Amino acid sequence: MMEARIRKIEHILKNAQIVDTPMASDHAEAGTIVTLKPLDGGEDERYLLAASSEERAREVRTVTVGSPLGQALSGKAVGDKVEYAAPGGTFSYELSKIEPWDGQA
Repeated sequence: MMEARIRKIEHILKNAQIVDTPMASDHAEAGTIVTLKPLDGGEDERYLLAASSEERAREVRTVTVGSPLGQALSGKAVGDKVEYAAPGGTFSYELSKIEPWDGQA
């Protein structure tokens, strides 16, 4: 188990790319925190849209750009509707806010 984890981290480091933190973005992309308003009237949800599963934010959930939600969010702008399918069903949101992640949240 430990060797598999080491290989995974070595692979991540070998393939890592330096990406500038976005100053401000009109579109959801890796390195942004998005706020989603559920169309069913639930409470807003905040997510870090991350390039890698190794990136983590303390105060918001993290999704990678390759995940179903991450793929649905990538390239979307404030006001866009977002829908994605997951094992628990299909979820629909409105993208209400996009902000740059400073590595701290």
